[in-house]
Amino acid sequence: TSPPSDAREMSSKRKRSRSILTTLMLRKRLEETPKVVDTPAGYPGHLTPQELDACLEFRRRLKEGDRVYRDMVGCFSDVEEEAYAVCRYMRARKFDVDRAFQMMKERSELWKGGAARDFFPAASDAIGGAPESALLTQFPLVLGRTARNACPLIYFRVRKLRIEGIECVTSLDDIPSYVWHLAVHKLKRHIAQVLANDPSKFVRTQLMVVFDLDGLAISTLRSAMGALQGALQVLGVFPEFLFNVVILNVPGFFGAFWPVIRNFLDPDTAKKFELYSNGANGRERLLELVEPEDLASDFGGEAPSTEIEVARQGEGGQNIDRRVVELLTVRKRGEGLCKFQLGASENASVSIYTKAHEGADIHLREDGKSEPIAVVSMTRNEGKPAGSAFFRNICSSLQGPGKYQIGIKRNSGPASEHFLVIADISCE
Repeated sequence: TSPPSDAREMSSKRKRSRSILTTLMLRKRLEETPKVVDTPAGYPGHLTPQELDACLEFRRRLKEGDRVYRDMVGCFSDVEEEAYAVCRYMRARKFDVDRAFQMMKERSELWKGGAARDFFPAASDAIGGAPESALLTQFPLVLGRTARNACPLIYFRVRKLRIEGIECVTSLDDIPSYVWHLAVHKLKRHIAQVLANDPSKFVRTQLMVVFDLDGLAISTLRSAMGALQGALQVLGVFPEFLFNVVILNVPGFFGAFWPVIRNFLDPDTAKKFELYSNGANGRERLLELVEPEDLASDFGGEAPSTEIEVARQGEGGQNIDRRVVELLTVRKRGEGLCKFQLGASENASVSIYTKAHEGADIHLREDGKSEPIAVVSMTRNEGKPAGSAFFRNICSSLQGPGKYQIGIKRNSGPASEHFLVIADISCE
C-alpha cells in the first residue's frame, strides 16, 4: 500500500530542505577564499556572479539527470570538494551549462567502458597480470610531489621508454587501461596519502605533467602514437585534468608530430602545453613552478630522482634498495646473458618477462660454477593467447655475496625475440 498523503508530503519537504541546504553549502564553497595563492579565474573564490549562477544551475540539473553524469563529476569525491569538481566541468566549456552536458554525453560511452572494469583497481588488472613495477621500468610514468599550484607532479623520461620492453610486459594496447588505473585509483591514493601526512595541505585533482624528450627517436614516437592517442582519450574524459604540461628537450622533428598530437586534445588543453627545445630553459621554468625540494633531482630539483621513484612505486617497492634491469635480444639457437653482483647483505628476486612465441630455457648460475642454481623452462600458460606477454619468477630469494649470470637460450621461433630481466635487490 502507498504511504498516507501527509507522510508523502513530509518526505517531499525533507528532500526539498536537504536540496536547499546542500545548494547553500555549495554556494558557500564556491564563494570562499581560494586555497592556493595566485589561483586563476574560474576556480572557487574567483567566480563572476554569472559563473556562480551557472555552477549552481549545472549542479541542479546534475542532481536531476542521468546518474552516469553524477558519477563522472563525482569521480574524485574522496579527495576533491564538490565545488572544485563542478568548476572543472564548467571551466571546460566556458561556464555554458548546455555545452558542459553535451561534453559529458560525448564522453559517457568511454566512461562506461572504464566503469565496466571498475577502472582497473589493481594495476596488474590493466596490464595483463604483470606487476606494475615491471611496466614502470620501461614506461616510466612516475608520480612525484606537489607543485606550487597544488597540482601533483607526473614525470616521464623518454630515454627510459623502450617499446620492445613494454611489449615484454604487456601490450601497447593496454596502456589506456593503465591510464584509467592511474587516474581513478593511483592518483586518488596518492592525494589521500599526501593529505593524511599533512591535513592542512590542499592538493588539486589536476596534474602538472613534465616530459623529458631527450633521446627520443622518430621510430619510438611513431610506434607509440596509437597508445598515446588512447591514453589522451582516457584523460579527456576528465575535463581540466591537465593543469599544465611542460616538455623539455624537444627535438626538431617533434614539430612534424605536434599537429597530430594536438588533434587528440581538447583545444583548451592544447594551449596548456609549454615546449622547450633547450633543456636548461625548461628546467629553469620548472623551478618557477615547483619548489626545489619538491622537484625530482633528475629534473633540476632536490627531491629523489624519478629512477628511485620508479622502484618505490611498484608492488613492494618500499623494500627495494636497487634494481638491475636489462632488455636482451636473443637470437634463435643463441643465448642472451645478464650478469649482476650481490653484496654480502643483499638478497635478490629475479623475474623474466617476454612475449616470445616458443619461450626459452633459463639457467641461473654463480660465476665460475657449472652447476646451475635454477633451471626454468619458460613457456606461456594455456590461458595466455599466442603473442601475449608473460613472465616467470626465476628465483625469489638469491642471497649474496656473489657474481651471477642468467642465460636465456632459444631453439625455435622467429630469428630474434626480446626478454626483459629484472632483479629487485634489497638489503637485509
